Amino acid sequence: MPAYSQSLILVLLLSVALFACASDVLAGGEFLVSIPELNTFNNLQPTNCTGISNFVNAPTYISTTLIERLTNLRQNIHKNAELPGEEAETSERIKNFVTEFLPDDSVVNVGGHGMLFLFKLGRERPGRKVVLFRADMDGLPIQESDLSVSKLNNYKSVHPNIFHGCGHDGHSAVVAGMASVVQSIRQKYQNDTDALNGDIILLFQPAEETGAGATAMKNDPKFTAFDNGIINRVDAAFALHNLPGHDFGKVLLKRGTFAAASKGVRIELRGETSHAAQPEKGRSPAGALSKIISDLEDLAFKGRNRLLPQYRDFILLTVVHAHLGGSDVAYGTTPGEARVMVTVRTYLDEDMDTLVQEVRNIVSKACESLLIESEMSFSDEFYATRNEPENTSTDKSLIELVRTSAEENNLQSIEMHEPFRWSEDFGNFQFKGTTYFAIGSGVDHPSLHNDDYDYPDELTLPALSMFARLAEKLVVNKV
Repeated sequence: MPAYSQSLILVLLLSVALFACASDVLAGGEFLVSIPELNTFNNLQPTNCTGISNFVNAPTYISTTLIERLTNLRQNIHKNAELPGEEAETSERIKNFVTEFLPDDSVVNVGGHGMLFLFKLGRERPGRKVVLFRADMDGLPIQESDLSVSKLNNYKSVHPNIFHGCGHDGHSAVVAGMASVVQSIRQKYQNDTDALNGDIILLFQPAEETGAGATAMKNDPKFTAFDNGIINRVDAAFALHNLPGHDFGKVLLKRGTFAAASKGVRIELRGETSHAAQPEKGRSPAGALSKIISDLEDLAFKGRNRLLPQYRDFILLTVVHAHLGGSDVAYGTTPGEARVMVTVRTYLDEDMDTLVQEVRNIVSKACESLLIESEMSFSDEFYATRNEPENTSTDKSLIELVRTSAEENNLQSIEMHEPFRWSEDFGNFQFKGTTYFAIGSGVDHPSLHNDDYDYPDELTLPALSMFARLAEKLVVNKV
């Protein structure tokens, strides 16, 4: 057969295949996003419409129907995105889903719109484990792009300048799916009364993006009072984050610090105005502002290159804003006030205290000789998110349990050498046995916080499968 004829036949066959895929998607009702198949772990290859179940060895009780329901839940949350601290409708949607599976106890409006759901498995006896799975629920103050997948599939955010640009809608759907998983585990072992011995808590947290949600929940008396203080007996606490820029479905692990501690530092400077023709009669903060920025940048350079022996690990300072003078600028008046805003990051919480004190010293030294008053305040405060694999009551470290769960799900896993520089307030809970991991969203997937980002619904199956296997390993005696 001539080469051009073979090429023509190949093109026709591909066209038929693409039309079949498109037809499946169009006929899919509310299940709006087609699920690609992963032929290799290095490249996402949407070669047919059979779904990623071809490569994920998911527990049998995670059904296609459940994934479809979670996809609908996720897309509804996306369409009705809410800002940090304002997640009233989001929490209501999640609560309505989870309560279908009859939790043994629950509490809502914790630290704002936070929620806890408890499922008790098996009779009380020694060796009982308390296992927690956490999701964040808030969106971002960003206008969603008309080029996003959500726009094409009619679930773009209906609220101007608010959308789920970090995937918290997906994280919420995954943890909500754990309610169904727990019910399935109960049914699986219903004829073996001694097989189950554990409690599973599903935690839905508000206001992660500002660093306020975890702390608000932790400080709410309802948090520690829940089910006679069960939150203080947590043996293992898990959370995950979808991560663009990494191979789809690959699990990323890190012992010790997973994500950096950070704080927003606001430095206010106050001097005294004067006529611009007689600057000597005023106290302009311009010199102090310049000195502070210069010294902070010098400290940042040395810190990120690990040239400062007083720190045990990596530190970073980023000047994000500076302003000189009041709101009304006049060429005839010298400035009497200034402001500089800095984000500080450390891999270790103890280094954060040292770094903040060093920033105070820089500000004080710059202002003292120029008779400039200064004031520092803090916001967006995150502890380091640390995985503590050894200090648990499990037979294996929790990191190893995550790695084993990935293998059983036919997912690759890698252990990172460096923590992520971004922050995540899961560490603010300071649970015993905290384990946080990431799962790749695809090398070419739009980045987090980009206006065209959308959580890939095909990631829900591998993510939920990870949590499901971890739950079984910790609350089932015969695994």
